[in-house]
Amino acid sequence: MNTKVLSRRLRFINRLIALLSTSIFLIVNFMVLSPSAYAASESEVIPNVEGEWSNSLQVNTSEGTIEGIVRNVNTLDDATTPVYAWLGIPYTKNPKTPQEVSQLRWKAPQPPEIRRGLLKTKVRMPQCPQPPDPDAFDMNGQIQGSEDCRYANIWRPKTIEKNLPVYVDIHGGGGFLGQGQDLAHIAAEHNVVAISFNYRLSLLGIFNAPGLETGNPLDDSGNFAILDGLQLLEWVQQNATAFGGDPNLVTLGGYSAGGSFVWALMTSPLTQGRNLFHRAVINSVPIRTEINTVTDNNDTSRRLLTHYLYETDRSLNFDDASEKATQLHQMGESGSIFRNIDTTTLICLVNRIRADDLVDQCGYLRPLPEKESSLFIFPPNNDGITQPLVSEVQAVKNGDFEQVPVLMGATQQEAKFFTVGRWLIFDDSKLKENGQPSRQQFYTLFNQFDPDNPTMPLPGIGVPTAEFILPDSLPPAKYEKRQKIAGTIGTRLLTTLGANAAKSHVPIFVYRFLWKNQPKPFETVVGATHTGDLPFWLQTFEADGNEYQMQPVGFSRENRPGRIDLAKKMGVYFRNFLRNGDPNVGETPPRRWTQWRNAIFFKRMHFNASDNRADLVMGR
Repeated sequence: MNTKVLSRRLRFINRLIALLSTSIFLIVNFMVLSPSAYAASESEVIPNVEGEWSNSLQVNTSEGTIEGIVRNVNTLDDATTPVYAWLGIPYTKNPKTPQEVSQLRWKAPQPPEIRRGLLKTKVRMPQCPQPPDPDAFDMNGQIQGSEDCRYANIWRPKTIEKNLPVYVDIHGGGGFLGQGQDLAHIAAEHNVVAISFNYRLSLLGIFNAPGLETGNPLDDSGNFAILDGLQLLEWVQQNATAFGGDPNLVTLGGYSAGGSFVWALMTSPLTQGRNLFHRAVINSVPIRTEINTVTDNNDTSRRLLTHYLYETDRSLNFDDASEKATQLHQMGESGSIFRNIDTTTLICLVNRIRADDLVDQCGYLRPLPEKESSLFIFPPNNDGITQPLVSEVQAVKNGDFEQVPVLMGATQQEAKFFTVGRWLIFDDSKLKENGQPSRQQFYTLFNQFDPDNPTMPLPGIGVPTAEFILPDSLPPAKYEKRQKIAGTIGTRLLTTLGANAAKSHVPIFVYRFLWKNQPKPFETVVGATHTGDLPFWLQTFEADGNEYQMQPVGFSRENRPGRIDLAKKMGVYFRNFLRNGDPNVGETPPRRWTQWRNAIFFKRMHFNASDNRADLVMGR
């Protein structure tokens, strides 16, 4: 097994590790970490003065002293550089007991508790509850996470520098998957304080049901994920200086669902005019054009209650369960039922797709009527408090958003990720019906494919081809044509959005990512897909730094020179934007990135590369 495959597999084992060591008393002379692991020394453990950076592993935050680690990361130049890391910092109060789970579930976040002792923040905490990670390509998926999950991770260069730009990243995952990702390489390559965090997902993040109302507008909004993000930004404002960051130079960024989260915070009445962030980076994401009300989400919770009754009372058929759920809903009893359901049951009910993978934990699930959807989506509520009463697009048109410089863009073939990803949710009978290989064959393909030996036969597959992977209904030529159409739709959205935001005189810089130099068959199957630009922005092509696993199958020794050159050039723009709100100001850019003006006369930066060098073009 080659090292890339081994690293990829180990990464998913490590992601399940959830260890937090707390101390009762402040330890002055602490145990020295292994030099081979983190290269730390006793001289580095000098607590900083509260509110100041003193190049120390111990930092005094607003809640108490924390102690991090030193980690060595590999740069794009194949050098090794040390960074400080503080992993698993509570930015809000987390539930520790079943009683606290019930009390804090579906409530606005509370400030984290003050601590007297030293908190060792040396490992990332569990992600918030979610179904098996499809990107693990694992046949034995398990429900992951805990409601004790809202923690932040911070990385910064191991230097004495202060007043560094702060980059806050919101992870993607469709709003029901994911965790705060590894940003060590961003901290090292860009010389910034980089922060990721976990936030509540799925119905634990967005939810309304009769009986949950408290009279507190924030609790009753149902927008708990957005409120988690707001709480994190407020915590950053209080503590950025302690890590050597500048609280007046905060960039809020996100890809996919994380990008949607950025739009939600930009248009939230709770952020406007508060100076919580000063730039925005939005990758691969649409902006909401529709309005979702508390009533809409209440109906979704009624349907979810139907599922619960259908599973727990086998004397009821689905129609009877629906009628009973409606009655309980009208009586205002839904909330008390949901508040006391265990976490695993909630995740099983919401994510019934691929329930065969969850038989050990969700074995009670019954087949649903054909008319009934098996996956619940909970978009934010337009409550007028945490979100505007109008859609995000309309809020931008009205100029009602936090008007900060924006760097945003998409890949050329966004939809390929979702087309190919159908094996992640379909069972073998459905895949066979589509003319696709079994899921086991897909797992074999992605776990054993070697991009440096693309013609090596794989067990049960042989030499993979595009025809082998794509459904019978989508031969390669038709597949590429469909992706071109999907890319055009994304362009139209960007032009409309850019034009409306530009009316408010907000500097907007738009890009399109075109790199698709993967070895066959992935240059066709994956190409310039959704999240394809993520490793380039993250400044690493290592598996541990890449939250999505569609990409490592395409990173070969042959295309490495071009990839590295492109990542470095994109990095210049990113650093300039973080510091100055303009990708052209600061370091000399590879070429000038023209600001977006309107939907008719617009230009965007096209990012591409051959196997040997980057190719940057300003065009439509």
